[in-house]
Amino acid sequence: MNRLKKILQEKTGSALMVALVVSVIVLGFALSLLLTSYSLFSSANKQFSDIRARELAQSAVEELTAELTEVDFDTYAEQLAAHETKLRDEKKYSLWFYVRYNMFQNNWPYYDEDESNTGHGLNAAGKYFDLNADQLADDIKVNMYWEKDDSQRDGARLWIRVTVTVGDATYTAKRVLELQVDKYPDVSSKTAEAASANLTINPAANRILKYERWRWNLYDR
Repeated sequence: MNRLKKILQEKTGSALMVALVVSVIVLGFALSLLLTSYSLFSSANKQFSDIRARELAQSAVEELTAELTEVDFDTYAEQLAAHETKLRDEKKYSLWFYVRYNMFQNNWPYYDEDESNTGHGLNAAGKYFDLNADQLADDIKVNMYWEKDDSQRDGARLWIRVTVTVGDATYTAKRVLELQVDKYPDVSSKTAEAASANLTINPAANRILKYERWRWNLYDR
């Protein structure tokens, strides 16, 4: 009887040990599933942030590119009329006129890394702007700089870089445009516009030559 009681006690203890081991295994498995689920969620969330940052950057740089390449005035009179429209509508033609009034001017030096010690590095030559993220991203920044072409206006290149941050994801999209310069048919003399400051497009009150016709094309060389 005592032997049977001892055996039963041993079996009860063994059963308890097995139950504890099984419980630990089940708990470990549950934790493993939880960690796997969290890892998959984090991976999916990171992938979503990557996709959103890339799409927003590409969309923004395409829009900025279009604001330059889709503007083509046939005459200086058309350009002047568009400038008057810009003064009434802050959004219309803003980028085109900003570039027109500031490139080749003292307040916007050209970029050349070999001349960074003389004021032509990216810090001096880059123009930086913040775009309204409108809850689509944590941050949207635009950087523009231009490179000269053998000291000529025609053939100069404008770089547009848009960097979007969504969570831990950051993506930069860029476009390079080439300037085409010829003459307006309705202006014969090399006269310049009167200096007129505008905080949005011409903060330095730069003067531009009336006869120069500017057009922008994608640089694909």
